[in-house]
Amino acid sequence: MRAKRDAEAAKYRLQVRLGLIAQKAHADKAADTLARAEALRRQVDGLALPDDVAGLTAARATLTALEPQVLGLQRLAGVEEYGLPLFPKWLKFLSWTAPVVVLMGVLAFILERRRRRSSPDAAAIEALDAAQRDD
Repeated sequence: MRAKRDAEAAKYRLQVRLGLIAQKAHADKAADTLARAEALRRQVDGLALPDDVAGLTAARATLTALEPQVLGLQRLAGVEEYGLPLFPKWLKFLSWTAPVVVLMGVLAFILERRRRRSSPDAAAIEALDAAQRDD
């Protein structure tokens, strides 16, 4: 039953968001926000999801009607959407690839210096490098 799965998913999302709001409000010692979040959480928890499609549609409509209240509490508590700041995919990609690229460059530089120093023509290469620097 797709309708039941959708209603359960919506209920779970609201429960998670309200839990994050309550956690942030508790950390900030915001008693009024905490009380409102807990009251909404009890309301969401108390919502029964019946097996018939008409009842599921009504429950889904009730959950959808609670969304603006939860969003308002999120803004009041200062919680990002779903608890995490949203970054573009390219920024996430760069955050873990940039250090790897830098380390590879450093490793290549070190290996190149070792290769130049250990080669039989090291003196000639050093002389060419010095001549290029002087120009």
